[in-house]
Amino acid sequence: MAEFKVGDKVQAFKTTNGEITYGPVSSTFGRYTVYVVRKENGEEVTHRASDLTAAPVVPAFAVNDIVTLRTRGSARATVEYGPFDGGDVYVVRMVDPPADAGAARTFSTMASAMTKVDDKPALVPVGTRVRVDRAKWAAGSHGEFGVVTSNTETWRAHRGDTHPYYVRLNGGHI
Repeated sequence: MAEFKVGDKVQAFKTTNGEITYGPVSSTFGRYTVYVVRKENGEEVTHRASDLTAAPVVPAFAVNDIVTLRTRGSARATVEYGPFDGGDVYVVRMVDPPADAGAARTFSTMASAMTKVDDKPALVPVGTRVRVDRAKWAAGSHGEFGVVTSNTETWRAHRGDTHPYYVRLNGGHI
């Protein structure tokens, strides 16, 4: 039988998630051990210790997440594998390794040394006046001004990433 403490995340009957708020307490006549569990909806109920299991650990990072590494001067890395070793260790690959990195471009690191980076830029709203600074198939349009008419396109930019904008320029589009 597992021992829990206040604050532990648990599952009752492997279905209901909650958090221990009080216990352990011996039942009347000492037949079993009881804990008070706050369910996700805020309701508190008692459960026998034998009905409780530790809640599964939800990984903090997923494969292909971009993270910064506090141990490497906020360098960027991509999560390659994990979590393992108790749910706190990941294998990462440096995005732009420093010149002195040598062969140490892929290594393991703890989740506590990583911070997830939100690489998805906010979309420019339709109707916004913009200056074209990059357009793979319309190099002659660079520097021109226009109005965003769509931000849900699937053009491929020069680095292979999806380009979401359709811009109207003096009667034409890019």
